[in-house]
Amino acid sequence: MPSAATVAAVVDTHRRFDGRVVYRQVPTGLPGQPRPALWRPTKRPWRWNDAFPTLYTALSLEVAYAERLKRTGAAPVRLVVGVADVSIGRTLDLTDPSVLVRLRVRVADLVADDHTVTRALGTAFYQAGITGLLVPAAIVTTAREYPRFRVVRDGRATVHTTPTEGTNLVIFRSNRRQGDSWRERVAERFVCEIAGLASGSS
Repeated sequence: MPSAATVAAVVDTHRRFDGRVVYRQVPTGLPGQPRPALWRPTKRPWRWNDAFPTLYTALSLEVAYAERLKRTGAAPVRLVVGVADVSIGRTLDLTDPSVLVRLRVRVADLVADDHTVTRALGTAFYQAGITGLLVPAAIVTTAREYPRFRVVRDGRATVHTTPTEGTNLVIFRSNRRQGDSWRERVAERFVCEIAGLASGSS
């Protein structure tokens, strides 16, 4: 793991992120009930967090779908999808090769099935007051297993190529500072069903 001095030096390279992010969630409500609450951070340990609330979003819809396929595969799953405009002042870009060199980590370390490195980095940056992390999406194995996926939206089915790479924005919401914002584009929220398609599937 990088030393405390290295982490502090990398934290000093933070910049503002302004952009659009996508969040998807399996709805838990029944038909006719109020819209499910989106943008809820997870509190369970995951790739970039350990026992502190973290919101996992993607910079594109296709990557958000692929992230869900990692867990559900070929099984059809219904999703609620939201799009938000985000502005976060203290964001680190872990897709920048120069940052990875300073941390002495590789992209392979950040997308590995073993979350030891990413969880330690996420914890260090969270404790240092960072609010957002731009990180590589760990979806290449998913794309290999399900090179395509089907989306059913508004009664219309379409087939898409599963991306092999992409970028996620991980948000430590309790580190939010004045000037940080995320506002959902409510008119763009939608419900759909997705399912991974293995090679040879139609």
